[in-house]
Amino acid sequence: MKVNQQPSTSFMREPKIYMREKFDRDRTKFREFLHEVKLYICMQRDRDLDEAFKVGFIGTLLCDQALSWFAPILEKNMEVLQDYEGFLQELTATFGDADTS
Repeated sequence: MKVNQQPSTSFMREPKIYMREKFDRDRTKFREFLHEVKLYICMQRDRDLDEAFKVGFIGTLLCDQALSWFAPILEKNMEVLQDYEGFLQELTATFGDADTS
């Protein structure tokens, strides 16, 4: 009788991913922040995250002047709240490094 030695994926836990710090608008930290956000969202593949959730998640990671930029978007319930890729484009246009954007 053979016993299956492979671990069952149903019992494997997702790795915990921690965002190191919130983004305040420092352009020198933007690419790193964006990579962390994209990686975190990518790692949630078992969940069906909608566009608004992804944008809202990023919004929770903004502080200071970056949060001040985001607040009117949220308050006016702008369409970009439902468009993850569009939001990333606006975020990058606003805070991305001009040399690499």
